[in-house]
Amino acid sequence: DFREDVKRRDFTVNALGMTHDGKIIDYVDGIKDIENRIIRCVGDPIERFNEDYLRMVRAARFAAIPGFKLDRSTRLAARKLYKNIKEISKYRLVSEIKKAANGKSGRQFNAFIQHLDDMKLLYQIMPELVTLKYFRHDMEHHPEGPTVFDHCLSCAEILESNTDYIIKMAALLHDVGKAVSFQEDKYGWKLTYHGHAKAGVPLVESMLDRLGFSNYAIEAISFATEHHMKFHHILEMKPSKIYRLVTHPYYEVLEKVAWADEFSRGETFMYRGEFEKKMKKISDLCDRWKTNSIPSQRKEKIVDGNYVMKLTGMPPGPKLGEVIKRSEARILDENINPSSKEADELIMEIYHEVGDR
Repeated sequence: DFREDVKRRDFTVNALGMTHDGKIIDYVDGIKDIENRIIRCVGDPIERFNEDYLRMVRAARFAAIPGFKLDRSTRLAARKLYKNIKEISKYRLVSEIKKAANGKSGRQFNAFIQHLDDMKLLYQIMPELVTLKYFRHDMEHHPEGPTVFDHCLSCAEILESNTDYIIKMAALLHDVGKAVSFQEDKYGWKLTYHGHAKAGVPLVESMLDRLGFSNYAIEAISFATEHHMKFHHILEMKPSKIYRLVTHPYYEVLEKVAWADEFSRGETFMYRGEFEKKMKKISDLCDRWKTNSIPSQRKEKIVDGNYVMKLTGMPPGPKLGEVIKRSEARILDENINPSSKEADELIMEIYHEVGDR
């Protein structure tokens, strides 16, 4: 019986039926709630959430749709039952997070996170992120908000709809290391966060593994977390270091997070010209060495391992890898033609240095 069926549906907007001739069947005022842009549980919200606690996260996801809001009784029920979210399978939970991010604007994903926070669910799901509310940012440099939490939300918010969930999560979590790397001056007026990028890696890895994210997602988000500060120094970096960044499998995630980090602070801090200079330097380097940021699409290697073995007579092993790595760095930094006699002499020089140790 459809009337009985809808009593167990989650929200009124999801409890509509249709006859074979197109007539809408609505026993729960779902059409009214759609018109008023309200996400409301069917019947008693406590009962609905007790049937499936994941519905609390779904409520946040639907309420994040632009123009919608969460019904007060539905919100209060979630705030009462929030601890029970831990009973949900982590794979169902991560699926909801992906749905909230993929194909959605950064603003909508941001609203989802804020609803989770308001419903007291976010601390149960991502306590490492919520902790950032208690760490200050200098408002002179971060007008988007007084805390690190505000900055992370702002970074996620400016991303576009076609941005993958991995990039949105990376932008949201890139500064979690500030919770464990802060230093306060002796007057208590200023906090600094030296080394926060590297400090954030184990936090990100632990959190995402706990939530059930894939190894690919964990590696990509961790890479962006660890290296996002390096992007600020691209113009001063050696070509070899830039090359290692842009040829990494997760470089695209890093670039998008660095962009969000740069432009999330409003018009005053939009150093668009400087960011474009960084991208121009990267582009010129890739063009010069006939490569791009996706390793599987490289047109040629800077230093080929087989060629080094043939030239030096070295067998495969750690020392061969060191010769390749050091040769590649010197060739890039000194702008040497990798096919030249000068490059061969350089490889032999490094080979003797490594072999003599």
